Amino acid sequence: RTEPLHYCHRYNNSNNKTLTLTNHHPSPMVRLSRNTQNARNAARISYSPFSILKISFAIIVGIAVVNMIILQRALSDSSDDNNNAMNASMDGSYPPKTESIQNVASSGIESAINHQQQQQQSQLLRPLISGGEKPDELLENRIISVDTTNQNRNIPIISNHGKSNDNDNGNGDDSVEADAKKIELSLNDPGNVPILTAYAEPTFDYMAKPLPSRLHLTPGSLTSVEYSQVNSCSNLSAQFPINDEDSPPVELDPFLPWIHDVFPNAQGDMIHFVAQHRRRCHVGKPSWLEKYMPQGSLFQHVPIKRTGRTNADGTTQYQLTSHEEADDDGVMTRFICRFHSITSDEIYETLSVFPLDYDYTTFRKGYPATFTEAGKDVHMVWSSQLAFDCPVPEALQTIIKSGHGVVDDYATVFLDLVPIRTATRFNAPKEFLAPKFNIPNTIKTTDMWGDDYILPSIESSGRIANIPICQPPSLTLASSGGEKDTDARNEEVPTDPAKDPAADVEARETAVAAVGSNENEKKPHELVACTWASTNFLTRQNAANVKDGDRRLKEWIQHNLNVGFDHVYVYDNSGAFSKENSLKPVIDLFPPDKVTRIDWPSKICNNNLARHKDKGERSSQYAADASCRIRYGPQTKWLSFIDTDEYLVPVGKYDSLKTLLRDIEEKEDKKIINFYSARAKPHFKHIEFMKDGAPMPKADVPFLEAYNCEKEPPPKKFWMPAEKQIYRPDYVLHHFIHYPTVSTQSMMSEKETKEAGVTWRQRHNEERMGNARWIDELTEATMIHTKAVTIAEIGTGWEKRCKKQSCHFGFAFPEGEGLGEEKLQKDSDGNVMNCYPNPTVAEKWVPKLREELAKLEAR
Repeated sequence: RTEPLHYCHRYNNSNNKTLTLTNHHPSPMVRLSRNTQNARNAARISYSPFSILKISFAIIVGIAVVNMIILQRALSDSSDDNNNAMNASMDGSYPPKTESIQNVASSGIESAINHQQQQQQSQLLRPLISGGEKPDELLENRIISVDTTNQNRNIPIISNHGKSNDNDNGNGDDSVEADAKKIELSLNDPGNVPILTAYAEPTFDYMAKPLPSRLHLTPGSLTSVEYSQVNSCSNLSAQFPINDEDSPPVELDPFLPWIHDVFPNAQGDMIHFVAQHRRRCHVGKPSWLEKYMPQGSLFQHVPIKRTGRTNADGTTQYQLTSHEEADDDGVMTRFICRFHSITSDEIYETLSVFPLDYDYTTFRKGYPATFTEAGKDVHMVWSSQLAFDCPVPEALQTIIKSGHGVVDDYATVFLDLVPIRTATRFNAPKEFLAPKFNIPNTIKTTDMWGDDYILPSIESSGRIANIPICQPPSLTLASSGGEKDTDARNEEVPTDPAKDPAADVEARETAVAAVGSNENEKKPHELVACTWASTNFLTRQNAANVKDGDRRLKEWIQHNLNVGFDHVYVYDNSGAFSKENSLKPVIDLFPPDKVTRIDWPSKICNNNLARHKDKGERSSQYAADASCRIRYGPQTKWLSFIDTDEYLVPVGKYDSLKTLLRDIEEKEDKKIINFYSARAKPHFKHIEFMKDGAPMPKADVPFLEAYNCEKEPPPKKFWMPAEKQIYRPDYVLHHFIHYPTVSTQSMMSEKETKEAGVTWRQRHNEERMGNARWIDELTEATMIHTKAVTIAEIGTGWEKRCKKQSCHFGFAFPEGEGLGEEKLQKDSDGNVMNCYPNPTVAEKWVPKLREELAKLEAR
């Protein structure tokens, strides 16, 4: 070495973290492609110009001495022998382990570097000799692109916009059996298994107008990080790099989305993405707001078109343009979606779509802008969860829909996600809306990005590559008659099409067809609940560590089944606090067709209070809300996202929430039913204190019984603006914990609204428009909020305080009595009475819960 090599490295041997070797010098870079057989063992190593010249000289001498064809064959045979020897040394696991990344701790950095240098030098020879580009030309470009699979051929790029330039008919009718055989052969070669990889671009002045060109970028301009821990479809949500210690792609490049979930729809024609707005995590930190300013642009569409020309590498060329000149599928997009499969050399490109328009939502709510440079946007809750979709090319829809693209719990179809980089628009939202809304644009695209802004090729663009495309969530219903735990530790291995190519394909497709988007279609469920829970959790501001998660969940699930919920989905956040604990033992108490666990270890990025200068952002919970609605909404008529301390209780003549909802459907056309939220008090007579002083319901008293003591008799007159809903997921397009923020009606233009016979109001309000209403707490249902009382809340001296005034513990008024003329009424022990038990809860639902919990214990 003639110059020092600077390393930017991360590794954690216990967690199999990736070691990234990055060169910060402008010397040529050797990069192995995703298709190289030994790509898993390849680190990014930089060579000095002198080293490259030595290699080039050796090649030239070899060419002069030996006939080119004979030398190429000899090198090919030698390379194959070396690869076979290396594959034989692997442990046989699938996908194969990455020696250079996972074993660095034991072998040392220097030995790993020497090993990689020898590997890459031996692999460097063949593509350089067989390719048409000379070493000198490569040196002038300051990058050597080594791709032993794709370098020397034209790969057909197929999109939904046009026909293939190859022989593919794009009709998706390929035999499942033929695909299965291809998959089996491909999986025999571990080098074919792509690794999730983030490619980060250098920073540029994206706020400048017009937008600076990035055509100078080459693949060597990018920094890449591999995430080899992502190797299981059944545990994809737990393995995806989200938390800070995982170095998520957004941390490397703020234009990359902070993805929390990804999955196909039931029809196999769309890949859904659930991401979070990273900039909102710390609105009180100027440096954070500056770094993640590009995140806002991902919520805003841009129009693009295909120029009809190709890039230097033969791929499709794209151009930023106006709405009028954009391609039909490029009018409202933000990402280029590139699909590829290990069974084929073909690459397909589509353009992303949004299920809703975030700027139009801001316009309908009467706000001046969706985003501000200052970053004080947390109150605009619809800009927290980012949802977008990638259309699946027809040729891949059958294998994705059927689930046969997943073999041995891993994907064989992958997606590269390329963001189109522009500045976040801080202007009034109506100034640049899509043509469908019939509001003239006042911003000129030529002012934003000039007359002829060509995007760099995908290989030269920052992106997230090799995102695995797993099974549609609906297939778990179709194949098992219920749901299954998505945790790999309790995985249900899908049928291997290579062994049974025709395994229930017709039955699966028939079942999947019933899980559509048409509201008149029969859905597997009528009423579903989702929750985000953990064995323990930290309250806001990390004020207290509440450790009652297991017990709470068991009682809460049983109650929900008692009152009519068909299925409960539990987003288990225990992994955010501990790798040893989970809610799986609780969920295993219930039948798999009633309860499903989703391993969800993503952490909250900011747990501060809303009134804090650096306002809280419970990103993990918000993403779980969106994931639940998009994943499981198509499988049910009604949906509710509620916490495990919130109990929805039928009252009056109703024994089931489903019966209540059917009555509402028959008499009213309501899509959203709101439940009042007010914190109940725990009956002091049902409380005992833990070793740390925390109050807890006695072991033989359910939470619903212990907290059945509200501050006022129903109906509530004083309640928190933290209501919960049961809503129609085919109507609500965006839901944020307490509020249904966007609907199909609020996304209608003024013209569409009037044509539908609905009164147009710019400031859309679901209740005022007749689509939502509040529950009647006397005759229909109510919500008992059993939020835990913490040590910090009760403080010291609570015994005396409870005798002088209303305190956090509940001392119930006798039935039928309450506050009279006296300001304070006390019980026989001198404690101030302060709450009212709900008689329906006490006489009907608590006994039912006790009975069913006893059956659980007996099992």
